[in-house]
Amino acid sequence: MADILTKINAVEMKIESISEWVAEVKKDDTVTQADKDLVEANKAIIVEILSTMNHNVEEYVRKVMEILLTHRPIKKVKIAEPPEFDGSIKIRYTEWKKKIGLWMDYHKDGIATDRDRITIAISYLTGPPAQYVTKYVDKLSSGARIESWSEFIDNLDKVYRQKDEERSAKKC
Repeated sequence: MADILTKINAVEMKIESISEWVAEVKKDDTVTQADKDLVEANKAIIVEILSTMNHNVEEYVRKVMEILLTHRPIKKVKIAEPPEFDGSIKIRYTEWKKKIGLWMDYHKDGIATDRDRITIAISYLTGPPAQYVTKYVDKLSSGARIESWSEFIDNLDKVYRQKDEERSAKKC
């Protein structure tokens, strides 16, 4: 920031220096009147250009400072990766679904589309659940239109939420 302000001040100083230089040329008896007139004419143009540059630099610095002050990168705490879901009793589907959803919500800046969400979720499926979503993998690989995230989850819910409920009922 200090460097930017120094450069702005340098531009302002050059404007003042040109004015001083023109005043010195006007007093100099060795300079012809034609040269004095030429310097005076160019002084106005140069001062105008430098004034415009100075204004543009100030505006640029203002915008940069606004961005820096309002868009400071926030260092996020690291959260655990979601577990892999393999359909076994190691992790319940509903627990996996909550953790994958939480992880995606936390990393939402890098996850722009339902296609991204489905791809990420599939990467955390192994065993029978991975086999169950083969049609999604095929569509993703071919670039074909794919269902929405909620439709994807609804399809998983139909099979694996029911299995969670059956396992819970057996424990009772």
